[in-house]
Amino acid sequence: YGWRPAVALVVLVAFPTFVMIYSKVRPIRAQRPNQRMRSRLKLSDIVGFIIRPSIAFTMVITIIATSILQGTISFLPTFLINQHHYSATIAGILFGIFFIVMGIGQIGVGSISDTYGRDVSISGCMILGSIGFGVLVYGNQFLVVGGGIILVGIGLSFNAALHPRFLDVMSNSEQTRGFGLVRT
Repeated sequence: YGWRPAVALVVLVAFPTFVMIYSKVRPIRAQRPNQRMRSRLKLSDIVGFIIRPSIAFTMVITIIATSILQGTISFLPTFLINQHHYSATIAGILFGIFFIVMGIGQIGVGSISDTYGRDVSISGCMILGSIGFGVLVYGNQFLVVGGGIILVGIGLSFNAALHPRFLDVMSNSEQTRGFGLVRT
């Protein structure tokens, strides 16, 4: 259909979203309007927070996993076209399935994370993702590659366990600035 219908669909979704946000979200008053943000942040506090073992370990895992996620998002369609010789349409459909699985997978990973623990969920995601990547590289049949897409999608749903892992090791007073810092 070309690129024009894609842009039209984005507008159809974006415009009502903008209207809803504009009509429903109200501004909040600043708690300290006369105090500069920079005066509230000290480099020594930031460094001390980041090098805390529980934070540093989770940050390393997050950096690695997010890099894998970004690489997958950037190159999965190209990989499917070049490795498996799928058409751009089939690669795009599989890419869409990957995102749907990730969206649904985050619900399951979050639930498992709350029930069985963050580390169990994160480890499970890494194992399933690794198996899925192996299937994508070495699988030859379409259904096998589809299974690999599903495993990778579930594996890359790790954020639903990693983000709460950060919050678990932060005090209530650290959560606002600390979570923003580690997400940045």
